[in-house]
Amino acid sequence: KLEEVMPRNVAPRPHMQCKLGVVAGSHDEFAKAAIRDAGALVSGNRMDDPALAALEEAGVIRGYRALLEEKSLGFDLTAFAFIGLNSQAESELVAFEEKIRQWPIVRECFMASGEIDFILKCVAPDLRAFQTFIIDQLTKAPNVGSVRTALVIRRVKDEPLVPVE
Repeated sequence: KLEEVMPRNVAPRPHMQCKLGVVAGSHDEFAKAAIRDAGALVSGNRMDDPALAALEEAGVIRGYRALLEEKSLGFDLTAFAFIGLNSQAESELVAFEEKIRQWPIVRECFMASGEIDFILKCVAPDLRAFQTFIIDQLTKAPNVGSVRTALVIRRVKDEPLVPVE
């Protein structure tokens, strides 16, 4: 897939060859390196980089984020909330999704199959703030039938969103 979207006339950049060990002339390796390197460019506008521009236009790169260390910003607690809804009618699912988007404490949300309807990743300054959110907002939201939570003890793995090897 990557090979399909990378322009053939784009050569690996020297800093990518040094940092990532890209073999010159290996088009597929260059495409993968461009994705890995996207967040680490030190100078220049990303749109001036033909490799990144091609990946953006092809929809492979959908945006850029800075990876922030939660604890250094005062968010000492990371937790997951497992939500069961009373009804899974489409209108109820959409209403719950809209509600989730209003809660800054919820950083990621996944609709799931099985016993759990939604999994929420939350960050909070402390346990009290997380408990307040659960009791005062989440459990009182319309259509919420059950809430289970799990506090994160430590992060074991933190890789990019998809494997690019």
